[in-house]
Amino acid sequence: MDFYNTKIKMDDYSFSLINIVLRIKFKFSKIPKILKGNIKFKDKHKGKRAFIIMNAPSLAKLDLKPLSNELVFFANRGFMHKDYEYIKPEFHAFVDPKLKSGIWPISFLEECRKKSKDVNFILSADWKNETSFKSYIKDSKILWIFGRLFYTPYFPKKVELTKLSAGVTVIGACISSAIYMGCSEIYLLGFEGTGLLLELLNKPTHFYGENNENNEK
Repeated sequence: MDFYNTKIKMDDYSFSLINIVLRIKFKFSKIPKILKGNIKFKDKHKGKRAFIIMNAPSLAKLDLKPLSNELVFFANRGFMHKDYEYIKPEFHAFVDPKLKSGIWPISFLEECRKKSKDVNFILSADWKNETSFKSYIKDSKILWIFGRLFYTPYFPKKVELTKLSAGVTVIGACISSAIYMGCSEIYLLGFEGTGLLLELLNKPTHFYGENNENNEK
């Protein structure tokens, strides 16, 4: 018996069953109504190329100004980059629970809007009814994303953000959104995936330094 391949198959079946349960729970929640509004973003940028900017240390050395006329996605504390206000990105994503819990202040959203007044936010849909997000409930410039499902070989190939979607980090939320909007090319900048290693080495984990809240891990 090939133990490794058997284990992977069992994992795929298990996660597929969990996905069925999650879809049933989703159907009877308030979230489907919230996600219907995402249809206005469907194929909004069909055929365009997208640049997704993450926050790795390498970003501090990059001149992002040439992206001022491109479709750009930033995330989390990306609004602190020196070129953010010059570029005025169309999209900015927050899906980390730290924004909901208050570890990150809700004022992060206003910081983005100060530097890019027409920015659209990509936010986690289960935050919409939180008191701290009250002023954003009717904001038409928000794509509410609800990613909970596990990826399996049986997962739908089509990205549909008016429904329950795959569980994603902020980079995944940006990629899924760009695909949903019909982008034909997606480029990633400032994404090395070395954050944990840099933390262990006590080195800066982001272009702006480090996230102090991670020191409590």
